[in-house]
Amino acid sequence: MSNLAPKVGKWYHDEEQDINFKVVAIDHSFIEVQHEDGDIEEYDPESWRELYLTRVEAPDDWRHSLGLSYEDMHSNDEVMHPDDFQQSLDGIEPDIEIDISDN
Repeated sequence: MSNLAPKVGKWYHDEEQDINFKVVAIDHSFIEVQHEDGDIEEYDPESWRELYLTRVEAPDDWRHSLGLSYEDMHSNDEVMHPDDFQQSLDGIEPDIEIDISDN
């Protein structure tokens, strides 16, 4: 049984199934993981505790097996947080114009 808490971005090895996976999302009702071959799977917290897990390092070629592009393979996993979200939307023009005048 696992006493390891799931952490987004960390890799684990399931001893029973002999597979590696990365935790990609955690919610109060599920833990979403992505296997080395790209398959997505969800565990509820109770099922997670029943797994026989060990922490492992990310495989050397894990980005290629998930179908990422060459550019994505050489970028880091850090999330960008723009300082001002509103400014980033100022340059976007709508696809259509809607006339809402009271003719």
